[in-house]
Amino acid sequence: MKALIGIKEERLNRLRKNNLHTLEIITPDNVATSEELENGELVFITSEGKNDLTVESSGVIGEIKTKDVFRQKVNTLYDEVETLTVRLQVEHMDEGRVKNVLIKDLGVEVEIEKNLFVG
Repeated sequence: MKALIGIKEERLNRLRKNNLHTLEIITPDNVATSEELENGELVFITSEGKNDLTVESSGVIGEIKTKDVFRQKVNTLYDEVETLTVRLQVEHMDEGRVKNVLIKDLGVEVEIEKNLFVG
């Protein structure tokens, strides 16, 4: 299962509480992962960073409801830089714990053990 990493705990709690939440993704690892996600696909979302994600790390299992990709040009002092932002609307499906981690050049995939069915 693909994983979104380093998401603020506040965002995870909002997802748990409201059952549906939109995440704005800007970090390279998470943008690369988000570009591969399709509506209806499950994704593991955790506050753990790439270097801290280990077996037993916990997080939320969510289903992608909508995905919007935005390209934006930003002028810096010396250059014009194109940034990519992905907005994902996610529905809370379950809680999970990592059983295995696969770190990729950009992005992370995990094998998950479900904790408790919520909805």
